[in-house]
Amino acid sequence: MYQTIKEFITDYRSESTKTLATLQEIKDSFNFSPTENSWTLGGLGNHLVMALPTILSQVNFTLKKLPAAEQITDLLENYQVVVENFFAELQSSWTDAMLTESVNFYGMQVKRSEILTIILKHEIHHRGQLALLLRIAGKKVPAIYGPSADSK
Repeated sequence: MYQTIKEFITDYRSESTKTLATLQEIKDSFNFSPTENSWTLGGLGNHLVMALPTILSQVNFTLKKLPAAEQITDLLENYQVVVENFFAELQSSWTDAMLTESVNFYGMQVKRSEILTIILKHEIHHRGQLALLLRIAGKKVPAIYGPSADSK
């Protein structure tokens, strides 16, 4: 569990850099999906952008929901904007002391620090899906926690 806002932002900034590198590899495969029932690469990227305002609305954040991107350049911009806006609102509305408080989160009492952990794990989970879809699409997968087959 996070003890400080700064500690979380450091972790999330590191992970979001890896996510951005993964999103950048979508390039011309924005609409690629391996099956009818799977996300497209662009759809999964849009989910990451839209999830932060949606999840955080549960704890009274006012992050602006951005429109779904229809091309990779807009998706990359939207992702960076929503992450920076998240950091700004987090730093201005929560304190380190508040991280131990339990709040209503989707009908459950959850510590604010646990909500931050959920947000981080959500991003990592979907970044893994992006990496798999990139591989299936024949695109390069960036190094995330070490080299990928494409970065050796």
